Amino acid sequence: MKLKFWLFIFALLLVTTAHGKQNILLLRHAEKMTELKDPPLTANGHKRAECMAEWLAAQPFAEEIKHIYSSNYRRTLETATPLALRLGVSIRLYDTRKLGDLAVKINANKNSVVIVGHSNTTPALAGHFSGQKIKPMEETDYNSYWRVNSAGAVKLDQRLIACEF
Repeated sequence: MKLKFWLFIFALLLVTTAHGKQNILLLRHAEKMTELKDPPLTANGHKRAECMAEWLAAQPFAEEIKHIYSSNYRRTLETATPLALRLGVSIRLYDTRKLGDLAVKINANKNSVVIVGHSNTTPALAGHFSGQKIKPMEETDYNSYWRVNSAGAVKLDQRLIACEF
């Protein structure tokens, strides 16, 4: 009985602390084909995009996500689309050469968002939001993501999404 009570309290704290603050999730696109200039996702990439969408849609802050931002490349758009469909939100395009402008825009509107980018832009944006120096991602890293939330102070977490193929 005590265990159930404490699990309930923990779940309640998890939900209440996630709500009411801006959550910014930064993801890298899923696996891409390599032989094209603007490559689409591979079959495993599509599976990973679906897995990431399922995982993100189940998070306590998912209902607060107002927009999904994606660079204007097939691989990022194909990664963002399953989540946008699950959440019923729009995908907005951003210019990978103007990451600072995107960070300012997102910080100003205070909405929770997901940003799908690349091995270099995703950590760069995490740095813009957190004020920290973040090293680029490995070319084979498709599971890491950064979550930045602002409840008084900016907190940056790098975590893994358990999607393996």
